[in-house]
Amino acid sequence: MMNSKPRRIVILFGLGIVLVLLPVIITDTRWHLTMTLICLSAVVALGLYLIAILGLVSFAQAAFYGFGSYTVAILLLKLQIPFWIAWVFGGVLSALIAGVIGMLVLRMKGAYFFLVTLALNQFMVWIFHSWTRVTGGYDGLRSIPPPALLNSPGKVYYLSLGLLVITFTYVITILNSRFGPVLRATTENEVMVQSYGISPFRIRMTNWIACCFFTGLAGGISAILIRSTFPTMFDMMVSLRYLVFLVFGGIASPIGPVIGTAILSVLSEFLTPIKEFEPLVFGSVLVLTLIFLPGGLLGLFRKKEA
Repeated sequence: MMNSKPRRIVILFGLGIVLVLLPVIITDTRWHLTMTLICLSAVVALGLYLIAILGLVSFAQAAFYGFGSYTVAILLLKLQIPFWIAWVFGGVLSALIAGVIGMLVLRMKGAYFFLVTLALNQFMVWIFHSWTRVTGGYDGLRSIPPPALLNSPGKVYYLSLGLLVITFTYVITILNSRFGPVLRATTENEVMVQSYGISPFRIRMTNWIACCFFTGLAGGISAILIRSTFPTMFDMMVSLRYLVFLVFGGIASPIGPVIGTAILSVLSEFLTPIKEFEPLVFGSVLVLTLIFLPGGLLGLFRKKEA
């Protein structure tokens, strides 16, 4: 019988081949768009995972997604800067803003941090609406030119898949490093962590910046995927979606947010005829998951294995 580690390698290798071949197997452009958005949403959910294991819940990830999107859109449309430079700059800018905000809010815990990030998301959406000369206001920015290599959703899919793989690898590497146990210990016993000369604030700051950096990169890709960016794309309900993806998949393992994102994003596609009820559906999924599956889908599977 194959050992668990080789079996996992075989499964991941097979899954990788399937993901690479998906645009070839499924030729419908609409599903290329959906698959790309799933990868981008999974990147955001993985970012949330990085801070969720520290006991932090952010309601501002749609805003940081917006930072990346608007940065790429503005640099491409107004300054004609090459996409690859604009894309990286969007992620770096999101990380820098996260660092500044983190200095103010990362000493807060529980509901206080959650409420501050909620207010931050609404404040940033207001800026996207109001700074008309730069962001286009309610009309947003349109006709964002993609680079020649990424002129279709199928091609953008590979970039978003690559970003997802990089983000997932980063999370796995952090968890398997000597700092992995420290991350969870920071939530459970902060005093003990401090006794070893480790700063819990620095750990939270590092994960928070990484979370927002990857989220900003995902937002930058969305700008050339949809070729437009609007304030309503980054409102409170979008942040709620990312949280639902995370909670539904579970935080027992980094694969949880990815699975949760994939399942609920496909479900969202089938809800298109009744799009106005989507917030109700996702809100219900969140409440039901918290009540009946507090560990998410992964928690359910682990119970069965036990």
